[in-house]
Amino acid sequence: RMELAFTGGRIRYPKPFIRDGRYRPFIPGTAVKGAIRTAMLYSIIKNDDKKLDDFCSYVDKNLNDVQRRRPRERDKNRIKESFAKKINEDIFMGYSLNQKQKQNGPHTDILRCLKISDSINSPKGLKLEDVMLMSLRGANSRSAYNKNGTILNVECIPPGVNVEFTLSLDMDILKYFQENNKNIPFANLNDIINMIKEFSKAQWDEQEDFFAWVKDSRDVTLEKVWEFYDNGYCPSIRVGWGSGLLGTTIDLLLGRDSTKRLRNLLFTDRRDDEAPKSRRLTVSRVGNQLEAQLPLGWMELKVNHN
Repeated sequence: RMELAFTGGRIRYPKPFIRDGRYRPFIPGTAVKGAIRTAMLYSIIKNDDKKLDDFCSYVDKNLNDVQRRRPRERDKNRIKESFAKKINEDIFMGYSLNQKQKQNGPHTDILRCLKISDSINSPKGLKLEDVMLMSLRGANSRSAYNKNGTILNVECIPPGVNVEFTLSLDMDILKYFQENNKNIPFANLNDIINMIKEFSKAQWDEQEDFFAWVKDSRDVTLEKVWEFYDNGYCPSIRVGWGSGLLGTTIDLLLGRDSTKRLRNLLFTDRRDDEAPKSRRLTVSRVGNQLEAQLPLGWMELKVNHN
């Protein structure tokens, strides 16, 4: 991810892709594990009616509380963090390893047994891309425009580059959890891979529907993005800043009204505007017009069992 390259005519030098101590670009295993954790959270809640009802009720109850209290801006981050912490603890940390050990802590996190390496082969051929924050002009608007008139300069892994990770399960730890707890949400790596696929398919469907609905404008053309989603879904994982709010949260489990309400109360009040109304896209310039190229963050998932 990069900082803004141009703002109000002033140049801000871009920052490079994340690198290790020898200045080699890499993708941290922690970033991939975070994406996997979100995918698993989505899948576990979605496929359990009680968990889904509890999740939606929890969000509504807390939003009612926020609306009543009207917290200051500086308190909203704490509220958002507590939202995420409570849901994460309920789903992943409500286990025990023995009767004396307390629940809801890092030692009782079921994902302790999932290990993910940093990218084994450094991404090659990184490309500096222009990126815009595509947004909609207002409530009920389907017209795309470049939010704030800003272009971000972003160093990206281009399409076609292979990046390898090693995923492994510590079966000794998993077995210990299984012996001391019921209803462990996965038994092997295939179960986890299927959760990743389910979440990425939900994201793909939402993005495909969104861009089929959005119209381009005299400022921004979207034809190549339409072509990208028209090619059809393949098993994927979406990682990083470019994946946006719906790729880094489980807001897809909420209805549109609840998503808008959450955005308005805890982020920025956009009233009845689409939520979220922005997407990050690479762009090229054609005269005075921006031609959108590709969405960010999608990685095709190819599993090699060793």
